Amino acid sequence: MNLIVDINPFLIKNYEIPVFSADQPVHVKKTFDDINDSSINAFRILNMFDVKNKIFTFLGGSTGSEYLEILKSEALDYDVFKLRDKTVEKLEIHDKLRNLNVFTNTPRITNEEFRDIYSKFSDAISGKNFIILTDTNGVSYEEEVYSNLINMAYKAGIPIGISANKDNIRKIVE
Repeated sequence: MNLIVDINPFLIKNYEIPVFSADQPVHVKKTFDDINDSSINAFRILNMFDVKNKIFTFLGGSTGSEYLEILKSEALDYDVFKLRDKTVEKLEIHDKLRNLNVFTNTPRITNEEFRDIYSKFSDAISGKNFIILTDTNGVSYEEEVYSNLINMAYKAGIPIGISANKDNIRKIVE
């Protein structure tokens, strides 16, 4: 079994609206909720090849609860650490001419929560064949967390793959 690690989960709220002007009220034409692509897509792709996977992430607040409901609705195997602060929410608002992406603040994660996350990760990697660290959109704690998770996997003798852009990799390596 593989462990897919998402250190930057966010709930996507997508709103399609008609072309608008600032002086007119706008009514939503279509809406849907989803979760960030990287971890869920890795899970879906590997499942197509009958590879067993589990998602490891941390969620908090009402946004985290909504994220968790999507994981449950897709019958995905997961291991979630509960945060005190709210999970990031991404609002995607688009019409035929433009797209607007708005992110809420990254959750504040205490040192105690980080220690607990690392402890839970240590338990979660037991018996895993491979670990996949998915990319992030530059969260402030990315370098430290990636480095710690990579070291923990290395010490446990578990191969690890990193899905990240070159800037993220450069930060981790340096």
